[in-house]
Amino acid sequence: MVAPVIIHGIVSTSRYENNFAAALEKYGWQYQYQVSLFGGRDVVGGTVVDFIVYTTPLPTPVYVQAEYWHSGSRAEREKVMDALIAARLRKYYQMPRRFGSIDVGTPEDAERTVLREFGRMG
Repeated sequence: MVAPVIIHGIVSTSRYENNFAAALEKYGWQYQYQVSLFGGRDVVGGTVVDFIVYTTPLPTPVYVQAEYWHSGSRAEREKVMDALIAARLRKYYQMPRRFGSIDVGTPEDAERTVLREFGRMG
């Protein structure tokens, strides 16, 4: 069991999300956590994006996930959701990115991923 961590006022028990948030903060990235799009979980076709990272020229939606919960038919549905976000919000967001255990399994993995994908701010 992962000890709860508060990320932007929201309780997180996801080790992967906690690692990713800490890496973003370490390297100075601004972000939002648990952002509802298209009605979130309350609307068919809606989603909750784990992070919106304020990259330039457009913010980047990021899903941080354990492969156990995001494989098989669920993975196919997620690809469709990524395409939907890209098509409907292409003027406002970059293509969503997904990071799994290999990317964010440890704090060091998450730091390497943030540096590789986004770099350092300031």
